[in-house]
Amino acid sequence: MTAEPLVSVAVINHNYSQYVCEAIDSVLNQTYRNIEVLVVDDGSTDGSVDLIRNTYGDSVELVTQKNMGVVATRNKVLGLAEGDYLIQLDADDYLDADYVRKAVNAATESRANIVYCQVKYFGRVNFDSLYPQYNLEKLKHENYIGAYAMISVPYLRQSGVKYDSYLNGVGYEDWDFALGLCLTGASPVLLDEPLYYYRKHENADSRNDQQEADLLKLLLVRHHIWQKYNAQYPDEFRYFSAEIDLLLNTIHSLEEKERTVRESIAFRESVYASLQWKIGGAILAPVRYMRRLLGKAK
Repeated sequence: MTAEPLVSVAVINHNYSQYVCEAIDSVLNQTYRNIEVLVVDDGSTDGSVDLIRNTYGDSVELVTQKNMGVVATRNKVLGLAEGDYLIQLDADDYLDADYVRKAVNAATESRANIVYCQVKYFGRVNFDSLYPQYNLEKLKHENYIGAYAMISVPYLRQSGVKYDSYLNGVGYEDWDFALGLCLTGASPVLLDEPLYYYRKHENADSRNDQQEADLLKLLLVRHHIWQKYNAQYPDEFRYFSAEIDLLLNTIHSLEEKERTVRESIAFRESVYASLQWKIGGAILAPVRYMRRLLGKAK
């Protein structure tokens, strides 16, 4: 009888003491049992480390470090994993209880070296993803294989692909990482059901500001990806420059819309202030007139 593959699940935490136990519990409660549970704390200052130690003891392997950022932490996890497969779980998210079992079954049946699933987004917004079946052409234009995907560790190390330090703090590092693996020949397969729960946090920025910031990030990432891969894969990335132009035009339109809205608000406020002064003057005029009359009568 063939032994079940060992799956390393790495929970990555930075100041998520309010959520990290939910994430760890979702790993410990998997219906698949042959799991190495890693918790990598990236320099938390909110008591997370003591909470994890006191709650879980030796049932998880806790690794602590000074704050290095998400990219360096993910790259560290690539070296720590001792399993046949690796799944990364951000500490504010959690896994469906059947995710690991279903992912291992899919990898075994299809001989895939990457298994990804649909995602259930919750929190600020609530919806299920509609990610497509794997297609390299689609992956070049859409980020649908996240860090939560289960990846073959032997294939990962053979490929030499790492997370790109340029994207630290920018985002989309998982997209670039998945793209790098697939360009070296990885064969992903989709589990077409939501098995990863992704928390969408509240954002204080206005909708327009957030949309523009997201587009600017996407523009930066697309340009970086084009520069990174274009020389080696010119046929694969020949359309990227046109997409970058389209993003620039979209950002320009948003800026124009924002400028128009701000000018409209400023104009409305100036008109309101003017009307308020005129109305106030009209209301007070009879009072002033009566005061003058009374003054003369004295």
